[in-house]
Amino acid sequence: MKSLPNSQVDVYVNPNRGRGKPVNYVAAASCAALPGPHIQVMMNALSLLIGLVALGLAIFAFLPFLGWANWAIIPLAMVGLGLGFLSGKDAGRNLNLIVVVVGAFRLFMGGGLL
Repeated sequence: MKSLPNSQVDVYVNPNRGRGKPVNYVAAASCAALPGPHIQVMMNALSLLIGLVALGLAIFAFLPFLGWANWAIIPLAMVGLGLGFLSGKDAGRNLNLIVVVVGAFRLFMGGGLL
């Protein structure tokens, strides 16, 4: 009676470290739905771009009688925050989180309208 082969194991060489570590392809196949590193970098770049636009608009909304603009700026920053959470980096997420907090504080100080 022949025994069934074990799951295929290969050595993955990390170009950053130059060392290899075994990879179980059966277990790695379940992680195939995760975005690749290039997608994560692009999500972070898009998150940073949205955060910079939202920050510029939030600075504009600090002028008197323009606080109502934060009702549009906060959801924009929340979209950037979501993209920042999906990326592997922290910069986009942190920038959008700051914009959300600043915009919410401005709405609080203006009573939600001013």
